[in-house]
Amino acid sequence: MRSDEELKKGDTFRSKDNCMLAIKNWHLANCVDFNVDRSIPERVTILCRNLDCGYRLKASFKKKVNSWVIGSISQAHTCVRINMAQDHRKLSHDMIYNTIIPLANAESSLKVKTIISHCIYVFKYRPSYRKAWLAKQKAIEIVYSNWEESYDKLPRYMAALQLYSLGTITILETLPTQSQDGTPLEGNGIFHRLFWVFRPCIIGFGFCKTIIQIDGTWLYGKYKGTLLMAVAQNGNNNIFPIAFALVQQRLMEILRVKAERLTCGEDVGDSSMEARRWEPSLKAASKQEEQMRDNFGHFGN
Repeated sequence: MRSDEELKKGDTFRSKDNCMLAIKNWHLANCVDFNVDRSIPERVTILCRNLDCGYRLKASFKKKVNSWVIGSISQAHTCVRINMAQDHRKLSHDMIYNTIIPLANAESSLKVKTIISHCIYVFKYRPSYRKAWLAKQKAIEIVYSNWEESYDKLPRYMAALQLYSLGTITILETLPTQSQDGTPLEGNGIFHRLFWVFRPCIIGFGFCKTIIQIDGTWLYGKYKGTLLMAVAQNGNNNIFPIAFALVQQRLMEILRVKAERLTCGEDVGDSSMEARRWEPSLKAASKQEEQMRDNFGHFGN
C-alpha cells in the first residue's frame, strides 16, 4: 500500500509488521498521530493520540485468508494536523533505515545530514539527529555486517589473500578467551593484532631506497585500534607501500613513549620506578619490533 492511499475496512496485509507499517505511513502522509490501545499477537487496536478525536482502527489476523485484515475504522480523524516541518513520533529509525539501505550500499561513509535530507524528501518530516544516526548504524550493519562479524571474517579474508595472491604473508594473533568462571573457551579467541604483506611489495622493496617509514591512522567504531602501513621510496621519490598491520592503540602509545625517551638520551632499561612501571609494556613493544624485523629481514638480501 502506498502512503497516499486511504486506509479502509477490508484491507489485507501479509503480516502484522506490514499492517502496522501501512498504518504508520498513512498517518505520516496525513500529518496525524495515534497510540496503540491494545496489541496482542492476533489483534491490534489503535486510537487517535488526541483524546477529543474519535478515530479508532482495529485489525486482526484471519485464518481463513491467512492474512492481517483491517476489521473496522470508526470515523475519520477530526483532530488538528501537526506541523509537517517537525519530527513525527511514528517516524522511527526502523522505518528510516529501510529506505536508506540503497544509499548505504552506494556510500559506506553516508552522512547523517544526507539521511535527514532524504527523510524530508521521502517522508516530509525532519527527524532528529539521533534518530537519523541510529538508522545509519542499522543500515550499515545490514549492508556490511556488524563489528563482531567483520572481525570473524578476518581469518577467511587472510586465507583468501594467500590463496588468490600467491606469496602473500599474513600473521594473525589472538588472545585466549575465558568464561565468567575462568574456564578457557576452546576454539574462541580475541583479536590482538594482524600483519600482512603482498608478494609484489616484497619484490618491489628490493628496488627502493633503504629507508622504511611507518605511518598509522586510527580506526573508528566500536573497537579502537590503529592501521599501520610501512612505506619506502622508489628511485623517483614516489611512495611505495610495503606492509600493513592492525594493532592496538596502547601499543602505539608505548612505541611513542619509547621513541621520545631514546630521543632524549634516556635509558629505557634503567632501574627507576618509572622504567619498572613501563617494563612489561616495553617488552611487548620489543617483541613486536622483533617480529617486524623478522618479517622484513630478508628484504635486503
